[in-house]
Amino acid sequence: MSGSTRVGPYRILRLINTGGQGTVYLGYDGRLGRRVAIKILRFPSRRSLRKRVLTEAQLIASIASPKVVQIYDVIVASNHIALIMAYIPGCDLEELLASTMPSVASILTIGTGVSGALAAARQQRIVHGDLKARNVLITENGQIMLTDFGIARHDGESVPGKVEAGSLSCVSPEQCLGNPSDIRSDLFALGCLLYRMLTGVQPFLHAGRLDRQSLLESMPRPVCELAPEPALIPVTLTELVVDLLQKKPEDRPQNTHQVGQRLRQAAKEIPISVGNTLLEEASPFFRRESSQDVPPQVPADLGRTGRSRMRPFFAEEAWSWRSLALRASPRHIAAALVLVSVGLGAGLALSPEQVSWVHIEEPVLNIDSQQNLPAEVSSQWLVSEVKRALGTSLGPIFVTGPVGATQPLSLYAKNSRYATGAAEERIQIELRCSAQLCVLNLGREHQQRQYSHQVMLFADMPRQKWLNAIRHATLMLYKRPLGWRPW
Repeated sequence: MSGSTRVGPYRILRLINTGGQGTVYLGYDGRLGRRVAIKILRFPSRRSLRKRVLTEAQLIASIASPKVVQIYDVIVASNHIALIMAYIPGCDLEELLASTMPSVASILTIGTGVSGALAAARQQRIVHGDLKARNVLITENGQIMLTDFGIARHDGESVPGKVEAGSLSCVSPEQCLGNPSDIRSDLFALGCLLYRMLTGVQPFLHAGRLDRQSLLESMPRPVCELAPEPALIPVTLTELVVDLLQKKPEDRPQNTHQVGQRLRQAAKEIPISVGNTLLEEASPFFRRESSQDVPPQVPADLGRTGRSRMRPFFAEEAWSWRSLALRASPRHIAAALVLVSVGLGAGLALSPEQVSWVHIEEPVLNIDSQQNLPAEVSSQWLVSEVKRALGTSLGPIFVTGPVGATQPLSLYAKNSRYATGAAEERIQIELRCSAQLCVLNLGREHQQRQYSHQVMLFADMPRQKWLNAIRHATLMLYKRPLGWRPW
């Protein structure tokens, strides 16, 4: 950092936390007027390790869930990489546990939230691998979110000899031995987390050091012997903790669905009058928010800098039939008049009200000259594929914009939106490629509301994977899954 107050286009406001895997700052995105969390890590010098870091960033970005902190951007420099993520006001679970022991009701709320976040990761075949209290966030609304998939990997991958990569408080026996990890490894870590919340101690740590023999061979002392008020703990919960801490993965619950069911059953065993106590217990430990955390004015030179080239979404661009006519050749005008006469004589198959009007801005491409991209990648190709996906989401569409505009088939009444150019939807496309990683960002404006979705690809991926990624990102702007059809 060397005294810098910016990371690319993002302004650093203050330090949030420092840990073994990086430093997290509160930042501000002046283009979109929002706060962000910026995690800065050292970028490895070895090419294979760099590719792994970028793969991990791609894994995080592939999880779309309100229970998992969203990644917005990735900025790469020669020695550092910065992950730009959603900023979540509140506190993390470590901050809560450092000062107090939560009630059983709060423990069940936390356990259920973590289980739901792991289920979202599991849908992408992702193992978190570092499920510790510091990575569990408690929001201002009393919800649970999971963050920092810093050593996330695909289901079944192993990293032999890298026990230190994960926190010692949540390492599973198979991770300790360098064996492949799966969802049951994360569930073991959840068991460690539940045990700590119930008893106030770590199950396999002594004097801050991992008791490897205990982790691999023996169970910790029963919860009822250490808990301050064991009579208040549902039997279902203590039995679940024992099952989660089994040494062999096959002896543990096999999925998050089973764990969630048992946590909900345990919640039924405590008095209804207790209610949700987490927000009341955690709010005294929330980070203090200040008006200084949102600069009232951001200097103009904080615009497009660094490696990120996102420009402000949805700049107005005038479009009219008159300007089109001025640019058209006599041959094009004659052809248009023929089409108009056919349209007036035969009538239109679709009225203006049945067609969606979309304006697509000229794509922003920031690509290193040495990138090995599919040959088709260009502004025209990106717009063409986005249009194809928009047709899936919206049905018949009429596109305006500097690239890939729909050719007009008829002139409409003076007061119609086709005459005035009042677009229902406005789409912005941005593609940035660096260090073999490409970030595709799509933005949408509709009824004065803005949406965005980002996907990451390796530059040398096959053309079909690029097509799938473009279509997926476009459909996600409308919250529609990949297989959705309009009829």
